Order: sequence, then C-alpha cells, then structure tokens
Amino acid sequence: TPQRLSGDQSGSPMVAINDSGSAIAVWHADTDQTAYKIWSSQYTPDIGWSVASRIGNRIGGTSLDPVIAMDSDGNALIVWIRQSRQGNGESLWSSTYNPGAGWRDPAQIDTGDTFSIGAANVVFSNYGKGLTVWTRLEADGIQPLVQQLFRNQRLEPGRAGCQWGNGRIRTA
Repeated sequence: TPQRLSGDQSGSPMVAINDSGSAIAVWHADTDQTAYKIWSSQYTPDIGWSVASRIGNRIGGTSLDPVIAMDSDGNALIVWIRQSRQGNGESLWSSTYNPGAGWRDPAQIDTGDTFSIGAANVVFSNYGKGLTVWTRLEADGIQPLVQQLFRNQRLEPGRAGCQWGNGRIRTA
C-alpha cells in the first residue's frame, strides 16, 4: 500500500536500499512556501517509514535534486544542489547518515557559487569511501565534468572524520 511521506510541494525523490531491507528516501520539499529544502525518511523492516525530517536546518537558499547512496550497514551519503540566496550561482552540498546518530551537519563540496550545477550522482562503498560526479556550467560557457572523492574513517555515532578530497575537472 502506498504511504505518503510528505504532504508538501515535493520533487526529485530518490531511494537507496541495502541487502537487509533498510532504506532511505530523500527529496526536496517547500514546507513553508519560501524555499525548497532537503528531507528524508528512513525505512526499517518490520517497523516501516520514519517521520520525515529535514537535513541541514542551517543552510539558507533553495536546496534541490538530492542523490543518495547507502552501504550494507545502513550508512548513507547524500549530495544535493543549493541555489544561493542572491540567485547568482549554485553550490554542491553533502551530508552523511549513520543509523545510530542520524544525519551529520552538511558540508559544502563545490564552493564556486558563481556557476550553475548540472546533474550530480554519488556512489558509496562499504569501506567508507564515496565518489560524486557532477557537471557545472562556468562563466566561459564550458561545462566540464567534475569529480570528488569522499573519505571517511568510519561512519560511527559521534565520530568525526568525514573529508572530501580536492575536486578534479575531467574533460574528454
């Protein structure tokens, strides 16, 4: 039976699931008619879906188009696009999820804020490594493919150690 996770103006839903049947759904929603923000709900077998919660409460601007990947332990990595409040560019943001601790504070990946971010994608291994790729339209009209490696010592409750490497532009 379908279950409604969000009652607001929503879009760009994505779901990640692991072999044990745990899942996380992410989407953007405009709950206060001011700007879209990123939301999530966790699915646990035999329990069902959690109440939706917002990711990154302190991030201003509009957040759109989340993508998510999950490992076999239920840890997850999410990446999304944030439009600046001034409307002069976009940046790429991320957060990690641990089943015992929830979502961590978001981190900005691509710090430009002067160009347009295109489609993004993310993968996440069982060894705490992730990779995201995206396109960005720069001021000179060139749209390179950019990639960045994510390293994590371990996604454990209360433990820091999440770090994005330096972004690399890939051209044909």
